Amino acid sequence: MDVAKILDDHEGRIRRLEEQSTTMMIRLANIEKMQAETKNTIYETAKDNQELLKQMMGQMSAVTERLLQAQEKNSKNVWDLLFKIWAVIGPAIGAGLSYLFKK
Repeated sequence: MDVAKILDDHEGRIRRLEEQSTTMMIRLANIEKMQAETKNTIYETAKDNQELLKQMMGQMSAVTERLLQAQEKNSKNVWDLLFKIWAVIGPAIGAGLSYLFKK
């Protein structure tokens, strides 16, 4: 083999390796850029989700408070109704029982 041909072949392989190295570095830079963009997107999404969760918790707290107030009001209304029923029926029952026990 001729020494000049061997050197040319060797030089060609070195150029191809350098080109491949440059291509790989560009690809790596693109991957790093995409990774940073993805990280920022995830961070922003998590931040938005956290704010949404806080809003939802606030709304759920308000709804729960309203339900508890309504339940308390209904409970008072039930007791009020029971007292009114006993106020009307109680004397009638008492009169009926006293009539039965007098015989």
